[in-house]
Amino acid sequence: PTTAQYRANVLQLVQRLAERGARPFLLLPKRPYTHDEAADDWWRQAAQVADLVPEVYFSGPLVSKQGAVLGSRRLRGVMRTRMEDLIQIGIPTSRLGMMLQFSSTRNAGGREGLQPAEQWLDVVKWEALAAKQVAYELHLSSIWSWGWASFNPSGNDPDKPIVACT
Repeated sequence: PTTAQYRANVLQLVQRLAERGARPFLLLPKRPYTHDEAADDWWRQAAQVADLVPEVYFSGPLVSKQGAVLGSRRLRGVMRTRMEDLIQIGIPTSRLGMMLQFSSTRNAGGREGLQPAEQWLDVVKWEALAAKQVAYELHLSSIWSWGWASFNPSGNDPDKPIVACT
């Protein structure tokens, strides 16, 4: 019952925002549950008035270890899989976006202490190119990027301005 109420509340919110001229974006921090008809129907209703934006985050050190070819292949594969969950239940790709994260805060995904800076630059470049490729293939409506700000001392990273330009 709590899940049903939460879904009803979110749906009502995005519907009212859309009615008033806004373009809502619903960020999805986890893979959406699409394994029953009620969930499938809810996602389709939400996509009628809001863009659905899966948050697709990677660990910089893990991607870096795989190198340019395998790391890039993994990035594209995960991005496609996250979109496929929604495409398979009938969500048009014109209502899908993708959120990437480039945090420097430990245990938040992103850089995760990856050194030297050149390796982090490579990972950011591979992620950006992978997102561009997958968005082009699937005709996604948007690509989002966050994690550039430093909200606390653990997120301070002198390389952020350079990496953000990548």
